[in-house]
Amino acid sequence: MPFDPTFLVGNGMIWLWAVLGILGLGIGDWGLLSARRKSLISNPQSPIPPLFLLTWVIGGLALYYVAVLDRGAFNVRYSSFITPALYVLLGGALAAWQRGWRPLGWLGLVVIAAGMLPGIQADLYDARFAREDIAGVTHWLRAV
Repeated sequence: MPFDPTFLVGNGMIWLWAVLGILGLGIGDWGLLSARRKSLISNPQSPIPPLFLLTWVIGGLALYYVAVLDRGAFNVRYSSFITPALYVLLGGALAAWQRGWRPLGWLGLVVIAAGMLPGIQADLYDARFAREDIAGVTHWLRAV
């Protein structure tokens, strides 16, 4: 998803920090909001240990950095590797917020969706974020 600091009437960076706060404070059963923080290694009641997901995200970002280090160019296929783990972590964080007080989970979901909607719209319709121009290819295919 593309990002521009001008999203949300110039509050795009605030939105990013808010999502990081939602994620950081509520990750799984060992988040800061949880009353039963037992272990950073694993939680037997959790189907996917949060440490595994964090390793997936941080390790994926490290691999992404190494992959684009010599190329100096963004390529979405490298960052898409971490997307599933990131969304599962966000879902776990929202569940932890909701366990603390039910409206907090919904409020967190509204905050996340409020920033994702302009990003999705920009990804689909904004020419600044067009990653590939396939007009020449489609023209060639129609001609053949």
